[in-house]
Amino acid sequence: MKNLSSKQGKKILLLVLFLVVIIGVLIYGNYRKKNTHSRANNDQLFVRFESSDIVGIKNKLPVSDSLGKKFNGVGTEEGVQGYLEFSISNKGKDKLYYEVIATKQAIEGKEISDKYVKLYLTNSDNNPLTGYELNSIPVFYSFPYLKDRTSSKLLYTGILMGNSKETLKLHMWLSDNYRVSMIPEDFKIDIDVRVK
Repeated sequence: MKNLSSKQGKKILLLVLFLVVIIGVLIYGNYRKKNTHSRANNDQLFVRFESSDIVGIKNKLPVSDSLGKKFNGVGTEEGVQGYLEFSISNKGKDKLYYEVIATKQAIEGKEISDKYVKLYLTNSDNNPLTGYELNSIPVFYSFPYLKDRTSSKLLYTGILMGNSKETLKLHMWLSDNYRVSMIPEDFKIDIDVRVK
């Protein structure tokens, strides 16, 4: 009789563990679904953001370019760094030209000047993309405005071969040229990718 109870106890324990694992997987899948989103920009180009498509910083801590380029979204106080990872997929057979665009977002309060916001765009291996490999990291102010979207700036133009995918990482930080202010300031941009 004791052996039967022990076997039943093991079965119940395994069943409970199985249910806990299943519930955990469902909760994690729902969390990932809420924290990622995809966007189809045409029949060929699909963009998937690992979190939001908006990235921002506060005027808490100016940093050097060497440190800013290493930011990966973890390990600092909120608002010190901006980090956004996103993938671009070409579902068609033909290569396509695409543009990565940034649009400044309205904020409450005072805004950090464009000339102090550094941007660094890399591939999935953290190698800088064309235009970002120079010794001088560009500031938001220096990027050209788009003719058809006058409130948006062009950060990068690339080529994606047919049936391929590319992951990009955007690092953003406050330049060490910024004079620290006790008045809170913010800066936010919305990232979009479109076919050129």
